[in-house]
Amino acid sequence: PAARRVVVIDAGHGGEDPGTVSRSGIREKNVALGVARAMAAELRKSDEFEVVTIRDGDAFVPLWDRGARATTAKGERHGVFVSIHANSAAVRGSPARGFETYFLSEARTEHERRVAAIENAPLGVDATQEGPAGDLDFILRELKNLDQQHWSSLLAEMVQQEVARVHPGPDRGVKQAP
Repeated sequence: PAARRVVVIDAGHGGEDPGTVSRSGIREKNVALGVARAMAAELRKSDEFEVVTIRDGDAFVPLWDRGARATTAKGERHGVFVSIHANSAAVRGSPARGFETYFLSEARTEHERRVAAIENAPLGVDATQEGPAGDLDFILRELKNLDQQHWSSLLAEMVQQEVARVHPGPDRGVKQAP
């Protein structure tokens, strides 16, 4: 039998990082956790997947730990890392509505840069900063990332199409950001 594919589900934010908060007090961290739990329960019905959740309760998990946990869980097997968020417009009366799917890559637009900055700010992460690496390490990492970005982009398109079938809001498309 083929090895089960790993799905790592990250409920964004948590603990002291509430994410965005609605006018009525609903916190993004709670919405993300609810969606992540429902997604995990649905995927666990199939023997095809091994499901790993980054957080199962209201705990803060640093960004760098989320990636490390996903990498450890996946090992050398095929897998995907899904991070759940529920963003909002910061301006009262903003016409921003709908849904969008992001995949990990360099931001192409100001909107993508802004969303990445907002999501990463509470964690003290500069999404544009590169760490020190030798030339060969950089080249090898870029080649690996290019292949992963291709597949991530295709998966994001499929996710966006499926969400469009059930979400009442406008389809804001697939985006990319660090």
